[in-house]
Amino acid sequence: MGTCNLHIVHNAFGEGLQLDAFASIIDFLEDIDIWFKKYPSRKEDLTISSQYVDEEVVCNTLRYVSNRWLSVVPSCERILKMYPALKQHFLIDLVGNKSDLIKTERYKRIRSALKSHLTPAYIHFLVSVGKIFDNFLRFLQSDKTLIHLFYDEMSNIVRKLLFRFISMESCRGKKDEDLLEIPLKSIMVKENLKYLDVTSYLLKKVPLKNQLLKSIQVLHPVARKEPVNKTIGVVKRLTKMLSHCVQQKEMDKILDEW
Repeated sequence: MGTCNLHIVHNAFGEGLQLDAFASIIDFLEDIDIWFKKYPSRKEDLTISSQYVDEEVVCNTLRYVSNRWLSVVPSCERILKMYPALKQHFLIDLVGNKSDLIKTERYKRIRSALKSHLTPAYIHFLVSVGKIFDNFLRFLQSDKTLIHLFYDEMSNIVRKLLFRFISMESCRGKKDEDLLEIPLKSIMVKENLKYLDVTSYLLKKVPLKNQLLKSIQVLHPVARKEPVNKTIGVVKRLTKMLSHCVQQKEMDKILDEW
């Protein structure tokens, strides 16, 4: 089975966060959190600047935790809700009030980020891609038996990411393990390079060639609707793979019942 595939998927998202553009967003999130943390008066000032934004939203940033990369998703979503208030507060009100805070390095970094039209675009991007990963991890964090669904879910997350930057025609007719052979760098367009590290990491790590995971999909209830002559071969292959932990009489029973 290999290493924990939940960690592989989680680490793939973390790989993408190492890109300079997204590292700057992480810095921005941390600067905002530190700016208001333990400073009730600053939160009050932001509330005044916010006007029509929900006070509960404005006064409570969601902290990004560096070793839990997907925590960046709720942090980014909260920042997007606060964004009009943040721009009003940092770019207009603090300057107009001639606050001494505008002389600090942290303020200068926050101002620079808020003045850039790329900042909200990158934040939206992190939320969009992060939810692909988050949905995958949430689905598998269950007490139910999901191993028969795992291979298909791995294939789906890879395809979802691929379809963000290559055409569906590039993958049409390809089996799941064939996705590993797609020459990503040769077909990438410049605007989509930010997807490359994340997807390349996944393609190197996810076990799409794992025959056990592939074969065990036959246990999915949907597969039982297929004619027996189409699935019995897979069941036989699966019992052989599990011969070290399933007794022969149990294998015979499984085949008879199938």
